[in-house]
Amino acid sequence: MLYRNILVVMVLVGLWHGANWTFVAWGAYHGLLLIGYRLFDRATKGTAIDKVMKKRWFVPFSVGAMFAAFVLSAAFFRPKTLQTSANQRFFITLSIAVPFVFLLTTGTIVLIFISLFLAVAQERSQFIDRLALQPARIQIPAYVCAFLALELFPATGPVPFVYFQF
Repeated sequence: MLYRNILVVMVLVGLWHGANWTFVAWGAYHGLLLIGYRLFDRATKGTAIDKVMKKRWFVPFSVGAMFAAFVLSAAFFRPKTLQTSANQRFFITLSIAVPFVFLLTTGTIVLIFISLFLAVAQERSQFIDRLALQPARIQIPAYVCAFLALELFPATGPVPFVYFQF
């Protein structure tokens, strides 16, 4: 019952993002990721795998795996058809650069490393939570730096806001 509810909610969240089958598939993908995580967590609780995954040195690997799973979901979000989405997932998983659809630019690589750094910093020391408690003289420059990193290193060039595409 819980797993069905998770899947239904995530499919609805996908539909909320846009009236297209790619968004529904995106929501279903995230629902299956959540269900898979819960099943894996339940199956490994108290085992040797659980002990290894809770060690500090393993955190970057778990963050990287979750980040990779999330990046794969982008192949559902941007394309207009499920066929284009399937092509993008195929090329992403085989690490083949497709010049007309997906470009692994320097900006993309920089953003990946910035994201991984922030994710590991958050996981190890609650970096973002601690930043939220800092005074404005520290918060504002940090948020400006994050914004500039996103603006200076666009993934593939100028992209119109997603809701302007409907």
